[in-house]
Amino acid sequence: MVRIPNQKTVLITGASVGIGRELAKLFALDGYDLVLVARDRVRLADFADELQNQSGITAKSFPLDLTGNSAPQFLFDQLARENIAVDVLVNNSGYFLDPMLARKSGKILNVASTAGFQPGPTMAVY
Repeated sequence: MVRIPNQKTVLITGASVGIGRELAKLFALDGYDLVLVARDRVRLADFADELQNQSGITAKSFPLDLTGNSAPQFLFDQLARENIAVDVLVNNSGYFLDPMLARKSGKILNVASTAGFQPGPTMAVY
C-alpha cells in the first residue's frame, strides 16, 4: 500500500458481510484505503478487488479469525511489516489501540448488537 500524503487508512474487522461490508463501501466512496479483516478468504479477496476497481482506492484483505489467540498480534505485526498505519478502526470484531495512542491520533467505531443484552447459547462474544 503506497501512501499518498494525507491519505487515510481504515481497518475494518468483520468486513466480508453485514455492517462491516457496508461500512467498507462507504469508506471506499470517501477515498479511504482499506484493510479488510474477516474469516472468509475468498469472499474477502473478491470484495477487496471489487472495492479497488470501483473506487480507485487500495484495499488489502487479511483472512483471519480474530478469536484465535495469536490472530490479533499476527495482524498487528503484519501491518507493521508492511508499514501500514491505521488511522480509523471499525471494531466490528477484534481490537487495535496502542499505535493510535502513541501517535495521539485515530478513531475507533465499536460495533455491537442488542443481542449482547439477551442471554442465549453462543452469545458470549457479545
